[in-house]
Parts: sequence; structure tokens; C-alpha cells
Amino acid sequence: MAWLLVVLSLVYTIPFLAFSIGHYRIFQWNDPAGPGRLRSLLAFLLGFSPKQLSAGAILAKLTSIPKIPSISVIIAARNEEKYVGDCLRSLTNQSIPLEIILVDDGSEDDTIAVVKSFGDAVTLIHLEFGQGKKAAIEVGVLAASGDIMLFTDADSTVLPTWAETLRKEFTEEVAFVAGPVVFDSGPRFFDRIVALEWTGLMGIAAGAIGIGIPLNCSGANIGYRKSVFNEVQGFKGLAHLSSGDDELMMQRIASKTKWKVVFTTSREAIVTTKAPQTVKEFMSQRIRWASKGAYYSRKWHVAMNLGFWLYYVSIPVAGLASIWVPELRMAFFAGLGMKIVAELSLLAQSTSFYDRKALMRDYVWALPFQIVYVLWAGAAGFFGNYEWKSRRLER
Repeated sequence: MAWLLVVLSLVYTIPFLAFSIGHYRIFQWNDPAGPGRLRSLLAFLLGFSPKQLSAGAILAKLTSIPKIPSISVIIAARNEEKYVGDCLRSLTNQSIPLEIILVDDGSEDDTIAVVKSFGDAVTLIHLEFGQGKKAAIEVGVLAASGDIMLFTDADSTVLPTWAETLRKEFTEEVAFVAGPVVFDSGPRFFDRIVALEWTGLMGIAAGAIGIGIPLNCSGANIGYRKSVFNEVQGFKGLAHLSSGDDELMMQRIASKTKWKVVFTTSREAIVTTKAPQTVKEFMSQRIRWASKGAYYSRKWHVAMNLGFWLYYVSIPVAGLASIWVPELRMAFFAGLGMKIVAELSLLAQSTSFYDRKALMRDYVWALPFQIVYVLWAGAAGFFGNYEWKSRRLER
């Protein structure tokens, strides 16, 4: 059993170390205060974001006047009367002109009334019978006039520079842009644990894109070309899943086209979104996310996630077994130590970017919480049903 525990530990820690390297690669190269400051200065003078800077881009800049793509922002909303007003106010205060479309997915509260209070600034499309987020997004994309579709959630707020910053990432080779998202969470112990876990997920998103294998992102801060959405046939084959409108689309574009996927490292593109307020809400969200795991188009990705889950199974099993089998103790503590080192190497970078280094103090308490929730959400997401937005969903 000891050798199996070591293998599972490596299955988990090697990808995490790779994500850490990818995170360092894209953030340090583009950090204007770090090794990339000369590159950033040159990019600024030429009107690029740092990642756009290349010999080909400079030549194109000097020899032509590129077309500035038009922007449409699409929000799929359901029962968001408490937050949608703040979201739309942040969108109507952008530094560039854009089209704002909100698709209401059968809300049962006063979401529509709040949206209508913004008048002509927001185009409202109401789906009388809720059809799910993917269907709402497809309706929004069909109605949009922009070349670039930007997406955020109705319970999120964006900075005035958000749309302009994301637009700059769309070079001639880029079709999908993922952006940083931070939780608007409180000072409670639970809030801090959830915020740390989320910051780690954002670190994985950036790090995986940094090594060229896009895995996850947040639908609160993404954008893609309308033409490429049509090229990959939208959400065809995925409509039955309640989750995955963000990362499944990103993975589809990355695996089925020659277009590039990038992660913007600009703090001016950070989106703030509401954090789960209760353990029940948190678990419902994570189970919903886990439910799409078997539908990733890349089979190695499915296998990797399964390996991760089996590693989490091995932690409590090996921990208890080592009490009676001394030979397992070294393998158990070595595997757990590898996990801690790999995760801290990524969390240290991610919490630094989001200016949340203080969250690292809660890592020791977050560890057992993480093990329990991953085991439960992974199993429930594969086998069970769940509730979201006052709607009972089936896998």
C-alpha cells in the first residue's frame, strides 16, 4: 500500500508544481515592478498589454491600423435582485463604449424590475421559462452585435478599466481570455477558509494556462470571440450540464481550434464576486462544479481529476491505517508533506497577486476542510443531484 500512496502523491503534486511554475512564468514576465518592467514599458508605449508584445505584433502595429473590435457584455441572471444593480452600475461605468445584454433565465424575484431601471443602457432579454445558464448565454450571444463577448456574473462587480483591459488581450492569435476573480468575503473563519481555497483555484487557472494546458477559469471574468463561439458550435453536446459554461468552452476552444487562450495578469481586470455564505451553499456550488468533470473533452484531464480524488481518498485511509501499520507512516507523512509544499508554492504566489497574503495563516485549518469537501463534492457531483438558484438540478 505504501507504494500506491507514493504514486498517488506524485499524481497530485507534480501537476501542482507545474501550475506553480506556469503561474510564476506569466506573472513575473508581465509584472511591471519585476523582471518584466522593461517589456511592460515597451508594451505600454506601443499600446499593447505585455503578453501581446512580439516582433510580429510590433511590425503589424507599425505597418497597419488594426481594427478595434467592438465589445458586448453578456450576463445570464436568475434571482439576482439583491446584486444585479451593483453589477450593472459597474458595467455602465466602463472606460470604453460597449453593449450590455442581460438575459434573465426565468427569475422569480424582482430581477427584471431592477434591470429595467437602467433603461436603454441595458438590453433585457427575458426567458419566461428558465432554460439554464448555457441556453441563456447562447440567446445573448445570438443577440449581441460585438466582435468580442465578455462575460461576468450578476452578483459580481467590475472595475471601470475591466472591458478595456480584456479587449487589449485579444491579439490576432487569441480567442479566449480568462481573468482574475476575487471573493467579496467577510472576516469570519469560514469566509477566510473559502477565500483561501478560491485564491488557490485562481492560481491553478493562471498556472495551467501558463504552461499551455488550460484547465479551469471563472465565468465571472472571461471573454471570447463570437466567431470562434460559432466555429466550435457553441455548447452543442453540453447543454444538459448545469455547469461548465466557462471552462468547458475554454477547453473546447483550446483543444478543437488553433486559437490561443490567455490569462490576463492586470489588476485592472480583477472582478469581485460574492462568496458562498454558508457551508450548504458552498457545498452545493462545489458539487455543481464537480458534476461536469466526466465531460471534459480531454481524457487525460478526466484521468487527472480522478487521480486527484483518489489521492484525497488515500489521505484519511492511510492516516488511519498507519496507526496499526508502522510501515505506512513514512509514506503517509511524505505524501502529505509533498501536498503541502506543492500547494504552498502556488498559494504564496496567488495570495500575493490578490493582496491576500494574510489568508496563508489559515492554511493549516483549511487543510482538513479541503480534504472533507473534495471527497464529498467529488462523489456527490458524480452520482447525485443538487439545488442551485432555487432550482432542483439533475446530473
